[in-house]
Amino acid sequence: VGDRMRTAAEDALGTNGQRLPTTVESLLTRRETDSAPLYAKIRQTSIQPTPKLTEIVAAADELGATKLGREIATARQMQFTLDTSQPGKWQMSDLDHVKQGIDQVLSSRKAMNADGTLTPLGHAYQSLKTRLVGELDTATTNPQTGESLYRNAREAFSEPSKLIDAAKAEIVFIPALQVS
Repeated sequence: VGDRMRTAAEDALGTNGQRLPTTVESLLTRRETDSAPLYAKIRQTSIQPTPKLTEIVAAADELGATKLGREIATARQMQFTLDTSQPGKWQMSDLDHVKQGIDQVLSSRKAMNADGTLTPLGHAYQSLKTRLVGELDTATTNPQTGESLYRNAREAFSEPSKLIDAAKAEIVFIPALQVS
C-alpha cells in the first residue's frame, strides 16, 4: 500500500521520478523565477489609497501588522515608507509588507486553535486580510486588460508553494503509511 501511495503522490506532484528534495528545489526556483519580475513591478508601483483601503490599513496598524510589515521590509533591507497620516500615494511594496504582517498575526496562537483551525479572532484577521488583498487587486488592475498585477504576482508565487506544501505532506504521510 505504501509503494502505491508514494507512486500516486509522485504522479500527482508531477515529479517525473525525481527525488523529493530535487522536486522542492525546482519548485522553489520556479516560484522565484515566475514571481520575481511581477514583484519587481509591484515595488515600482504606487497607488492612491481609497477611503476603504485607508480604513483597512488603519485597522491593520491597530493590530500591529504595519509594524510587523516594517520589520519584514527592514530584515529584507527594503525601504518602508508607509505613513498613514500623510496624504498622497502609497507604495505597493509597503502594502504587500502590511499584508505579510497580517499573515504573521494570523499565525499567532490567538488566531489558531490547537487543531490548526481559526479562532473567531483568527477569522476576523482573515477577513481583514481578504479585504486588503481585494483592495490591492482592484488598485493594480489594468482597465484595458482587466488583469491585476498584484493578483498575478501572488498567484505566480503561490502555485509552486502549494506544490511544495503537498510534497512536504507526502514526506509526513508516506512514512506513516509504511509503519502501519
